Amino acid sequence: MSTSFRIVAVAALTLAATSLMPAKDAMAQSKTAQGYVRLEPIESSAPQNDHPAQIRAGELRGALASIRIKGSTLSTGGAVFDDKELADIVPNIAAALSKAGPAEDVTFAVFGRHGVFGEHSPATVTSGRVFVQGGQLNVILGLMQTRYEDVYSSGAVELKSGQRARRVEQAWQASAEPATVVDKRGDWLRFDVSQLASLAKPAETAKEARPGEAARPAAESAPQKPAAADTRYQEIQSRLKVLDRLKADGLITEDEYRERRRAILQSL
Repeated sequence: MSTSFRIVAVAALTLAATSLMPAKDAMAQSKTAQGYVRLEPIESSAPQNDHPAQIRAGELRGALASIRIKGSTLSTGGAVFDDKELADIVPNIAAALSKAGPAEDVTFAVFGRHGVFGEHSPATVTSGRVFVQGGQLNVILGLMQTRYEDVYSSGAVELKSGQRARRVEQAWQASAEPATVVDKRGDWLRFDVSQLASLAKPAETAKEARPGEAARPAAESAPQKPAAADTRYQEIQSRLKVLDRLKADGLITEDEYRERRRAILQSL
């Protein structure tokens, strides 16, 4: 492995742990790809969008969190985005939609870690394009939980967003309730804007307001979040069970098993 490749690989792992840039600052993307949310001109011959669009972050989060994937070897549980990825991109996408013009789309790329080893899995990247048109929130996915090393080794210097004209990748299919799939393409989903509130968590809907609206009072019956310690325990327990199963099925060696188990326990 060349020295330059090692440097880029290390940089990718570091960037996966950082927050994304705000849309207004994201145009200065360097050639060593980094996560971003930004405004871009709409594609040639595409109809104009209904922008600026006011979409609550909680509603947008609910829509993106509902997207499931089939056909990816990295995805765990079928979800395209994990909580950290959603926290990175959702506020910036919502802000960008509120500032976009009719001839602009919002594009994004976000780093994460998807695989049986959780945060110890290789760095991956997911990209996409978001716009509002005809009362529909459109999400076109480009790269899908693609290993960053695979993107770099292919010679790509830009993380391609989803495209109206054609798919960027072919190996997977995305779906979501209650979204519709556009033209039987597994990368393009449409959400009815009027139904987005049903996808948001009650607590998020109550505390958020679109620009110009007063914040709504929190519902008294909002469900309590589980204690952080309980959530952490369940996470560690789940990872250890996966590790035990891999060893039992002969998919990893005894040395690999011990190394991964030690890493999991050291994270406590």
